[in-house]
Amino acid sequence: MRIVYVVVRVLTQLCAQALRAAVAMYGEHRWVEVARHVPGRMPVQCRERYVRSLRDNRVRGLWYPDEDDVLVRAVARMGTGMDVCTVRARHAL
Repeated sequence: MRIVYVVVRVLTQLCAQALRAAVAMYGEHRWVEVARHVPGRMPVQCRERYVRSLRDNRVRGLWYPDEDDVLVRAVARMGTGMDVCTVRARHAL
């Protein structure tokens, strides 16, 4: 199992490097061209992988206290969304 994990991890890192290089070459809007440089991946897969985990402007780490306060106030004001979905579903029946 360990050998398989190491191989998958190396392949994933190589895929990420190829994806970053292709995005640097073509930009964040030409996913068909980007996908041609990442073997076995469709344009939408390249876009999702880049936007969700490889883009440089992603903020990782703990939330700042002021960000946490904004989120808590928003949830208190609007709810989690599940209550609204439940109410709408009951009225639709």
